[in-house]
Amino acid sequence: MFCLRQIGRPLYKFLFVLFAIAVIPLAMACGGDDDDSGSTSGAKVDATLKDYQISLSESSVASGDVTFKIKNNGPSQHEFLVDRTDLAADALPYDDAGAKVKEDSPDLTNIGSKKEIDKGDSTSLTVNLPPGHYVLFCNIPAHYKQGMHVDFTVK
Repeated sequence: MFCLRQIGRPLYKFLFVLFAIAVIPLAMACGGDDDDSGSTSGAKVDATLKDYQISLSESSVASGDVTFKIKNNGPSQHEFLVDRTDLAADALPYDDAGAKVKEDSPDLTNIGSKKEIDKGDSTSLTVNLPPGHYVLFCNIPAHYKQGMHVDFTVK
């Protein structure tokens, strides 16, 4: 009967290295993409933040997991909030005294957010979105009112 001990240590090491060379690249190829959110499927939308605007690579996507790849190109810190609502992006309930959207309004359902995105930073946010209308906005004081909001549709 054949035994690995019979082939000797050098051949045993050679077979181990050969196995590692063949299997490790295959395992890495099956590992998914480089998205730091852990999601390997669904829509991907690039979102660029700058004073005072949010630009998207897509204005609508199919329902399911959506990964927003967010880049802050502005000179200041921003936020990225995803809220489901029937209201237009420029018509969210607003608190003039606090210069912010009223996030606790019954007209808004927060799905996810990224806070404190420093200038020059990139991050991602993966959320599961059923069909509907959403508003993506920055709620740092005065940013929403200055135009940091955009409508987003999920089909």
